[in-house]
Amino acid sequence: MSAVDRAAAHLRERFGERVPSTAIVLGSGLGAIADDLDAALEVPMREVPGLPVSGISGHAGRVRLGRWGEREVLVFQGRVHLYEGYAPETVTRAVRIAARLGAETLVLTNAAGSSHGALPPGSLMRATDLIDLFFR
Repeated sequence: MSAVDRAAAHLRERFGERVPSTAIVLGSGLGAIADDLDAALEVPMREVPGLPVSGISGHAGRVRLGRWGEREVLVFQGRVHLYEGYAPETVTRAVRIAARLGAETLVLTNAAGSSHGALPPGSLMRATDLIDLFFR
């Protein structure tokens, strides 16, 4: 059984019959978004087999399933990064777990710097492109 299958099975057992339609991976500073979920269930990431846990400040290390309006939303409060020494397959594991649990929509967030003076720290923005400094 793969790491993704083990993690998905564990979360299915903890969350019961509830199936997320949307998954959100939260970056630094956005963890409080998950506090707004209704009827939320929570599992510490360290308890999910095969799901790596970040050591970066601002990542709570929890997986929450709850409702926003009519949607069941799976929220990862934190993630691991390539610069922490994890392989790309490991860094993207939460996305595959979410898909295995039934999520069809994915929202990825991060704390990104801005060179635009009208966007002070903490501003929300939509990125439409990126510069790949990993050259893969």
